[in-house]
Amino acid sequence: MLPRGVRLRMVTAFALMAVIPLLAGVYVVTSHVTRSHDIYAVLCILLLVCIFLACVGFVVMRSTVWGVVDIARTMDELLGSEQSASRNINARELDRVERLVLYMDDQVRTARRKLDQYRAMMRQQSLRFRLPPLVPASLLRQRVEDVTREAERNHYPVGFFSWRNSLVTPEEAADDTRVPQWLYEMLKRVNCVPDAICRADAGYWVGWVTRRNPQQVKTIAEAMQQALPPPHNSQVLIGAWSHPTDAVTVRQLLDSFEHRGVR
Repeated sequence: MLPRGVRLRMVTAFALMAVIPLLAGVYVVTSHVTRSHDIYAVLCILLLVCIFLACVGFVVMRSTVWGVVDIARTMDELLGSEQSASRNINARELDRVERLVLYMDDQVRTARRKLDQYRAMMRQQSLRFRLPPLVPASLLRQRVEDVTREAERNHYPVGFFSWRNSLVTPEEAADDTRVPQWLYEMLKRVNCVPDAICRADAGYWVGWVTRRNPQQVKTIAEAMQQALPPPHNSQVLIGAWSHPTDAVTVRQLLDSFEHRGVR
């Protein structure tokens, strides 16, 4: 992929930094140190030579890498100035340089596309998520009756959901207006946000969404189960109920909230 001259310089730099010092050290240790009376002097000279070769290799590698980064300078060195444009240039070398330019252009396009996608995702996530209206627990029964009555009058289904957490923090139990973080994160990740939610009891939340058939309700409930952040994904039981398919009274609805779960 890289031009031949660039590859030769990289191989040379690698040899100067690693191969030659290693071979020299092995040769000196195995051939001379055992027969020399001044071992420390030989080792010091060997160390200085290895450091010098490593520095030279680093300089060569650095200039080579910058030559690849600054592709315009590489092209100038290969093609020469306009006065020497008539000189004979290896066609294979030109082909390698062209492949390098095409490869770098493709990498730049890919990186730019990923950057645009990341910016779009960050803009979408930066939009403030709004929780659905919070219904007081004392009005839950009345609101459920109103929702089911309105659905029956206009002949559309309603999906009801329940979220029961087996572990409730003292702060969550003490404040019935505080939406727990696991519920907030779950609703934020699910495409379908309920029309309203209510805390029926400590760790027990209820919500509903209109105009969703039983299959859609089941799909939404499964998506909610997958959207639960750990470790709540193993502690929260999600119930799903569809009106008028699964129950006909409010009591049956509330009972189904407690006993029905997504399988």
